[in-house]
Amino acid sequence: MATHRPTSPKRKRPTGIAGSRLRGHSRLGAIVSLFRELILPYHCRHLFRMLLTLVGVVIGTQVVVAVQLLNRSVVGSFEATVETIAGSADLQITNASSGVPEEVVDEIFEVPGVASASGLLQGVLVMGDGELTVFGVDLFADQSVREAHFPPESVHIDDEFIFANARDSIAVALPFLAARGLGLGDTMDVQGPFGPATLTVRGALDPVGSAKLFGGAVAVVDLFVAQDLFARKGLVDQVDIELAPGADVEATRARIAGVVGGRGEVMAPRERASGLQGMLGNLQTFLTLMSFQAILVGIFLVYHALRTAVVHRRRDFALARALGYRRRDLSRAIILEAACFGVAGSLVGVVVGAGLAHLALDAVRDAIGAIYERSGSSVLALEPSDVVTALLLGTGTAMLAALVPMREAARVPIIRYVRPADTSEDATEKQRPVALRALCAVLVGLIFFFVKPPGDTPLVQTLFISGGLGSLAIAFALLIPAVLSFVLRLLRPLVRRWGSCELNLGVESVARFPARRRGTIAPIMVAFALVLLAGSMVQSLRMSILGWVDQTLAADLYVTPTPQLPLPSGGTFPAATADGLRELAEISDIGGSRLIYVDLGDRSTVLRTLDTRHAFGRLEYPVVASIGSEDRDLFASGRGVLVADNLASRAGIRIGDTLSLNTPSGARSFTVVRIVTDFTLDIGAITIDDARYRELWRDSLVNVLYVWAEPGSDLGDLRHGIRGVLPPGMPASILTSGQFKEGVASALDDALGLTYAVELVAILIAVIGVINFFLVEVSDRRREIGLLRAVSLRRSQLIRAFLTEAAIIGAVGGLLAIVYGLPISYLVATRSTRMISGWSLDFRFPAEVALASVVVACLAAVLAALGPLRRITRERVAHLLTME
Repeated sequence: MATHRPTSPKRKRPTGIAGSRLRGHSRLGAIVSLFRELILPYHCRHLFRMLLTLVGVVIGTQVVVAVQLLNRSVVGSFEATVETIAGSADLQITNASSGVPEEVVDEIFEVPGVASASGLLQGVLVMGDGELTVFGVDLFADQSVREAHFPPESVHIDDEFIFANARDSIAVALPFLAARGLGLGDTMDVQGPFGPATLTVRGALDPVGSAKLFGGAVAVVDLFVAQDLFARKGLVDQVDIELAPGADVEATRARIAGVVGGRGEVMAPRERASGLQGMLGNLQTFLTLMSFQAILVGIFLVYHALRTAVVHRRRDFALARALGYRRRDLSRAIILEAACFGVAGSLVGVVVGAGLAHLALDAVRDAIGAIYERSGSSVLALEPSDVVTALLLGTGTAMLAALVPMREAARVPIIRYVRPADTSEDATEKQRPVALRALCAVLVGLIFFFVKPPGDTPLVQTLFISGGLGSLAIAFALLIPAVLSFVLRLLRPLVRRWGSCELNLGVESVARFPARRRGTIAPIMVAFALVLLAGSMVQSLRMSILGWVDQTLAADLYVTPTPQLPLPSGGTFPAATADGLRELAEISDIGGSRLIYVDLGDRSTVLRTLDTRHAFGRLEYPVVASIGSEDRDLFASGRGVLVADNLASRAGIRIGDTLSLNTPSGARSFTVVRIVTDFTLDIGAITIDDARYRELWRDSLVNVLYVWAEPGSDLGDLRHGIRGVLPPGMPASILTSGQFKEGVASALDDALGLTYAVELVAILIAVIGVINFFLVEVSDRRREIGLLRAVSLRRSQLIRAFLTEAAIIGAVGGLLAIVYGLPISYLVATRSTRMISGWSLDFRFPAEVALASVVVACLAAVLAALGPLRRITRERVAHLLTME
């Protein structure tokens, strides 16, 4: 007999989180439900915290985008300048800044497949209000290759015969003439290597093609006039070649190379631009390294923000688990949360990074132009690949930073956190053994620093250095709770004996949950460690270079064309200037030095001359290795050269090796007789006997004159004497050894601007981390704050107690920055710098900056905590006790 079961009353279908789960949603539906009904409302209620989390992503992506844009813009400007100057040329013959013999142009006309060839000489003339880039072209040669360079319809010369035959004719870009109120027939006073000259404007150029390079400060003269102006008789900087229709490019290139021999390199214009890019490798490595460190700081910030968000919502997560949501649902919802932060922060980072790149573009381009090679205007172009890179990087780092908070959320104990009375962090949480994990991270970091990377590209070098820094940062971050507990163990007896009530309260509060402070202290530690890293690099480089200057360039006076330091791209004197100065009785000896760029295989380096007769015994480079007692004789004979230690390290050059250099007189081989310490430039230097250089390179210029005075001579009087001997109007800076060294120091001290910028970023990071921490801290401890207020603890006492916590957090972060910053500074200065530039630096650690960082970190933490504390302490006690 069937029994009758009473029907139960129809229940209303659950809504909200429980409803979503109980209706049997798919896994995706469960994740979306958790995100919509638990995660999104939380961030809508805490918009300020959400913005602070976004900042962590923005900090990393904006630097990456800015560096990517700057690198591409600078490289693009080199390529555009080379291709614009090349005109319609299919091939070029170049020889770095050594020059190509002019007779090569006639010789390659006979090569089958060559339709046209034209020599070009380029130089810079100085005017009272700026510089003018001048191109020397053969006006009587076949100019079909120049039609794209200077289109005939854009060159306005009234009488070409007079222009070509007058030795002072110049055609100037119209914008340059208009800006200075000049017209046809007017004269221009300029400064060249041989001193002042006067040129007559007999032509004008429309701002098209090469005439719009260098901001329109461009002019054209006949090739012979340019050779006289720039002391390059019989030489051109490049030969542009146009091939006949249907000619085989590679076969014709091989035939041209056979004719040219060792007097130059035959290449496509784009290949030449790639060679110029190689000179910027160290700068690109440095900029890329900065971007990776910004990513590292961003990861710590996002980790801290997401972890504090998880801590604040642990009861919500426990309730969600109690309603049936699985751990994987919570984990995926948090990963989705991090991905949303990554996407939003990346998009903001793209905008901010583009703005930073725009602000820094001119400064970076000018610095590169002053040291290496001038290029035309740079254009910033944000490409879709930049946005994609930023999105992948920002989203990936945010999701990586969310892994630990995700695991913590999934392991929330349900029974414990559904009880309203217990909303504090796990007081009974067992401290996991971290020593082994920290040791493993240290070992991984040391491997990155001590193992040679597979390649010397900027990206590979940066990945290795960043991997080492990141691993060591993780190791020290793991030890933060232990270090904090140790500091508190030392601090507690002192505070209990002499401290006030609020000081004791603050110390005890920090001591309750030391692991909870890791997320706040770690970004402070990493940020201020970067300050110490930047400071140590500046000081190490400064001390090493100044010590080298004292030992190597020990002259009484330095005579240079400009106040700037002697560089291959800098000003020059006629070498004969030294002969005139030797007539002064106060001068004991004088020697000149020429610096140019040369190609050594597939790399560019500096070629420096040393006058064996007058300067070899006085300018002694510190010797790293020598071929033996015959090294001086080999050098003086012109058969031997000195090679900088950094170049030898990077190029694998050893004592006794033979180096082949292309010269205007053909390829010549030289024996490496010494490897020396040389800080001329990061790309390295080769030093050759001055007389041998003059013979092979056909160059009569110097970049600097070294003057040694007779004992007892008055240097002030000697400077006036030198000024009187120099040709009238010739620009010259006559510096004492102290002034020269001050110039070197000033150039290096400009790098401290980076340290100041990093210091400001570090303070910002500390403020963001502490604000985020205390926003969550005061919210979690509302009831505790209410009880303290109820037992007659004044608002001022309560604020001082919390500020004690902030001060401890900041101070420990600053101290750990020193503990972490010291080893990474040493490793970067001694290992990474050797890997990137080949230089061996004397390590210097900025002790004053380190002590100041502790104080600044402490103050920044205290100031950052004031806002959240003042707001919570203004609430009524009853409201604090009833609200959680």
